[in-house]
Amino acid sequence: MLLLSPGPGVCHPFVQRREAMPIIHHRSEEFKAVYNSIVAQMKMIVQSKKCEIILQNGSGSTGMETSLMNLFQSHDKVIAINTGYFGERFASMARLQKLEVLECTYINEPYHIEDIETMFEEHEHIKGVLVTHSETSNGILNTLKPLGELCKKHGALLVVDSIGGIIMNPLHFDNDHIDCLIMASQKGFMMPPGLSMIALSVRAVKAVTDHKTASYAFSFENMIRKFHDDAKINTTPAISLYMALHEALCILNQHPISVWNRYYAALHEQLEAGLSKLEYPVCNQQNATNSLVLIRTKHQQKASLLQKLLEEHYDIRIELGLQDSSDKILRIGCMNYITEADINKLLDALKELEIHL
Repeated sequence: MLLLSPGPGVCHPFVQRREAMPIIHHRSEEFKAVYNSIVAQMKMIVQSKKCEIILQNGSGSTGMETSLMNLFQSHDKVIAINTGYFGERFASMARLQKLEVLECTYINEPYHIEDIETMFEEHEHIKGVLVTHSETSNGILNTLKPLGELCKKHGALLVVDSIGGIIMNPLHFDNDHIDCLIMASQKGFMMPPGLSMIALSVRAVKAVTDHKTASYAFSFENMIRKFHDDAKINTTPAISLYMALHEALCILNQHPISVWNRYYAALHEQLEAGLSKLEYPVCNQQNATNSLVLIRTKHQQKASLLQKLLEEHYDIRIELGLQDSSDKILRIGCMNYITEADINKLLDALKELEIHL
């Protein structure tokens, strides 16, 4: 099946082949070499030599929740920027961690830096700002550097969910002044779900060390300490997924990250132009992510029917909208291992379906 969803998506065949190979032991020298290489290559992806890299078994949501657990204490004050479904989820997670959440909500638009500046002026002792980089519920891309500069000025940590953003969109960990960057295997890394990857700045590592989270399995401090003690692992890793991630990173790092940004921007442009030619109303955003395109259905069609027909007759999977727009909007991913030919296959299928609808 051609997975053109905003994650998970099509896996690279080399990555799938590596994942399917017999596993090795996670305390072997072979695994340690792979682990060391993953950490070094993840630093290349995020464009930082100074950050620490955390790898965890679990989805992107695992990375979001454990980041909050490790960086903040109960009743710490954080600003949560909500520009869509996943921003709202991040705010909810923070409340579950008993943080004091100052939520800035925007409807179908990116955040305004002036609002965040006002929040810092009106509230003391803000410890962090939470933001979704690429909001895959509505296609918004939030700019990171102004936030990073503002957080640095006020001594707060910038915590970025870039699960659906990195690889497809420009991001520079150091230049954007990011303190915690959350990623996941199933979005831009051309591999299956199951791993969350987190980059931490020097300031974030200090916060982790000062905090002492009440967890063994999810303690970032333990993970960092064990990695620096001969590439040891805190708990048993998903070995096959680590091998798949290593293969994916070897493929991605054959080119500068900017080349991949341009590649996905071109696919996004091709898809958007093709859909417009078919007269599908494209949901344009001020700051559009390269990660997906959103369309409205035509002639009061149900999005779920179009999704079903594509899957049953053309072996193509795209996703419905979220929340209230679930049967009015379709979300089409531009991520993972896809090509121009895949985009054309979808466009041809939609054109054929018009005859029958």
